[in-house]
Amino acid sequence: MEVYSSEGLSGSPELKNLAGLLEDWKRQGPRKGLEFADFEQQVRLAVMALERRTIREGLQALDVAVDEIKVADEVLCRAYGKPFEAAYVCLAGEIRVSRHLYRRADGMGKALCPLELRAGIVESSWTPQAAERICQTVAVMTPYEAEVVIAGFGGMKPSRSSLDRIPEQVSARWEARREEFERGVRQQETVPQEVETVAVSLDGVMAPLREEKAPERPGGKKRRRVAYHEASCGTVSLHDAEGARLETIFCGRMPESKKPTLQRQLEAETADILVTMGVPRLAFVADGAAENWRIADEITASLKDAGHLGNDTPVFRIVDFWHASQHLKDALDAAYAGHGPPTAARAEHERLKVWLRDEDGGVDSVLRELKRLRRGCCGECRKKLTSEIGYFEKRWEQMDYARFQDLNLPIGSGVVEAACKTLVTQRLKRSGMSWSREGGQAVLTLRALLLSARWCAAWKLISGSYCGEVYGIRTKGHLTCIEPLEEAA
Repeated sequence: MEVYSSEGLSGSPELKNLAGLLEDWKRQGPRKGLEFADFEQQVRLAVMALERRTIREGLQALDVAVDEIKVADEVLCRAYGKPFEAAYVCLAGEIRVSRHLYRRADGMGKALCPLELRAGIVESSWTPQAAERICQTVAVMTPYEAEVVIAGFGGMKPSRSSLDRIPEQVSARWEARREEFERGVRQQETVPQEVETVAVSLDGVMAPLREEKAPERPGGKKRRRVAYHEASCGTVSLHDAEGARLETIFCGRMPESKKPTLQRQLEAETADILVTMGVPRLAFVADGAAENWRIADEITASLKDAGHLGNDTPVFRIVDFWHASQHLKDALDAAYAGHGPPTAARAEHERLKVWLRDEDGGVDSVLRELKRLRRGCCGECRKKLTSEIGYFEKRWEQMDYARFQDLNLPIGSGVVEAACKTLVTQRLKRSGMSWSREGGQAVLTLRALLLSARWCAAWKLISGSYCGEVYGIRTKGHLTCIEPLEEAA
């Protein structure tokens, strides 16, 4: 345990030690047993000791020692006559502070610590800065890697269990007020004036999910198995008149039937941009999965019903060109199976792909060619080719790629496919990994905030939710006064 003097920072041994290190180095410089790297490490340790002292005294100043306080609408009494010491963790390491506890007059309920409420201590142990660094680090690497990296900086040394637990607790707090917090983040943002198109995309990627199975017999232990379910990703991208992407908002959700949360997120993001900017065009870009287009249609209908989307605002529904190209390849592979050289299907695919992408009415030309080829097919090849022809016929209006390009609209959903990789695959699908819904969602939420360049605004809201106003209660004769703590002390 570190012992602190009462001399204040100017006369503190920590500050004297730091100054002494510098003077010794200036006087003696590098010498046997002390290279510059060693000096740098000594300075770091000395600075952290000074930081711990400063943070400790700053926290101690927030302690409350009046008889009664009011927090929200509840009156609490001092629980004990003396303060109790507690450990907190800041970036520089652990510190110990004496603080008073309060509880209801009837002794019921959990004791409350005003110091923690005034300082915004996260989950009863972590200073806001320490908790933020933990959440940031775990968002981009595993707890084991985070443990190694954080330890390398010196100072705090969170355990691997803490690195698992803190982000999940913070994420649960975000989820409880998600719509409020997301709205608060959007209110701090400025939409670029040059935005001409809002492009909404969504996709999915399989993620390993831990599931608990009922015991085989009464009283038996629950069994766990890992099954893959589809996590969902969505993006809202802003494009200028030339089609250049200016910025993108990322959303990620753990597996959820029919994706209602992702749908609400994309709708809220789009609505705010439309209301703020009156953006002249809205585009949905996705692969051909029916679920994606159901969500797109429901978002469009909801935006119109709410008056966010005018009847004269063009809404484009675009099937990702690269998915369409893959279906074209599958169709040609079926058409040329057993006919001609192996390269014939590949060469025809390159030719028809250009038609599809760049020619006016390209999808009509492709359909005519596929139907011509079908006349020479039979059996399973004909069945497969017919299925692919149906794919193009059903989505004919969504494949007018030459027109979309003339309008400088995006024709590929590469942004959301990249989101699937960066949000989910790179972090949740490493070898041997499996996730609970809560743990996986914690990572997706934090990673999405980082990728969307929203971390600072979001963390301000999260850390602020751990703070609260505390008032002192003082009796003056027959009157009871509720006053700021400085006056009530």
